[in-house]
Amino acid sequence: MFFKFESVVVVYIIIGLPDTNGYIYVEANGGLNQQRTSICNAVAVAGYLNATLVIPNFHFHSIWRDPSKFREIYDEDYFISSLENDVRVVNKIPEYIMERFDKNMSNVYNFRIKAWSPIQYYRDAVLPRLLEEK
Repeated sequence: MFFKFESVVVVYIIIGLPDTNGYIYVEANGGLNQQRTSICNAVAVAGYLNATLVIPNFHFHSIWRDPSKFREIYDEDYFISSLENDVRVVNKIPEYIMERFDKNMSNVYNFRIKAWSPIQYYRDAVLPRLLEEK
């Protein structure tokens, strides 16, 4: 018996992610499960809006009064690398953006998005503002 195999060459074209539409900074509150849900939602929204996600911050004054940072609970490097083909993730807000807001987070526009907001809200309200601040 003789089998003939033709070689197949697979070419991968690495395009990468398109230029970001801006940065999304999330402050997660509640217990660990609520924080995890906030992180998952933030990843989905950042992907949908083609925005760069800044590693989420956890509220200390939430129910558990836990001062832990993202890096102390999750493997931050793995989180960033596992999303690299889908969503840009950075450790902190870039300096040039912070300078525009006098290095004061309270000067950054806050959407105070309600839980369970429809995806259209992000497209119609958040994306235009994100592009404005880009």
